[in-house]
Amino acid sequence: MVGRGSLNKSLPRNFEPIHLYEHPLQLTAYIGAANEYYQDYGIQLKHALLVVAIPEMPAEVFWFESAVIKDYWEQWEKRVAEYWERRSVWG
Repeated sequence: MVGRGSLNKSLPRNFEPIHLYEHPLQLTAYIGAANEYYQDYGIQLKHALLVVAIPEMPAEVFWFESAVIKDYWEQWEKRVAEYWERRSVWG
């Protein structure tokens, strides 16, 4: 579900936010980086909030549960592996 201006709704695991483009994937990469960088401080991000604000339109608020973050993380890892595979072919 997509919550408009509300934090009490979260995305189902099979939700495909097409109009979010690759922002959830980028958000997940940032979460992975933050978790790695701050691990010595005991910080582990497990959820995320993404707000899309377009002038003269109501903001859309998307809450990502940990299961959804995990799915995007797996996509991110696959994308990174594909990059390194292609890079080795090109270089």
